[in-house]
Amino acid sequence: MARQHGKNWYIGGMTNWDARDLSLPLTFLDGKTYQMEILRDGINADRHPQDYKIETKTVKAGETIQVKMSGGGGWAAILRPVE
Repeated sequence: MARQHGKNWYIGGMTNWDARDLSLPLTFLDGKTYQMEILRDGINADRHPQDYKIETKTVKAGETIQVKMSGGGGWAAILRPVE
């Protein structure tokens, strides 16, 4: 799911007890560059739900992000335009 509020985008997803990999095309973005703060499952998230990682990367429209979710896990990101 992706929602926009003001200039920022909020993206999130979750899975059942099956691990999932998906490709997230950023075709909904305008031509600006965005700073993406990602909260994703850590390497042991399927056994320890408190295991997560926070990453930051720069993205723009047309890119595709690879999302990996552990069983019972999820993924979220906040995209803020770089001004």
